[in-house]
Amino acid sequence: MAKKKASSPKTTSPKPKKPVDFESSLAEVEQIVRQLETGELNLTESLGQYELGIKRLKQCHQVLEAAEQRVSQLAGFDADGNPIQHSLDDSNPPSSDPASPPIVDDKPGLF
Repeated sequence: MAKKKASSPKTTSPKPKKPVDFESSLAEVEQIVRQLETGELNLTESLGQYELGIKRLKQCHQVLEAAEQRVSQLAGFDADGNPIQHSLDDSNPPSSDPASPPIVDDKPGLF
C-alpha cells in the first residue's frame, strides 16, 4: 500500500490593504442599488450584491468618520464642539479646565 505524502500547509501572504476610495465605493453602491431596483437579478445574485453594497457602505462610513476626526483635529475642536487646548511642550497634558492658569515652561532652552 502506498503512503500519502504529507501535504504541506499552504502559506498565503496577506494581501496588502488598499486604501478605500470613497468616491469609487459610493459609485459602486449606487450601481448596486440600480441593479437591485431593476429586479432583473435572481435571488442569489441579489443577495450577493446586497452584501457587497453593505460592505461598501460600511467602508464609506469608516472613511467619513476618519475624515471627520481629521477635520476636528485640524480645526482644534473636539466632537462636542469644545476648543482643544494643546501645550507647546509635549510633557504637559492639555488643560481641560478653561479657568486653569496658563502653562509656563520653566525649563532652560533656546527661547
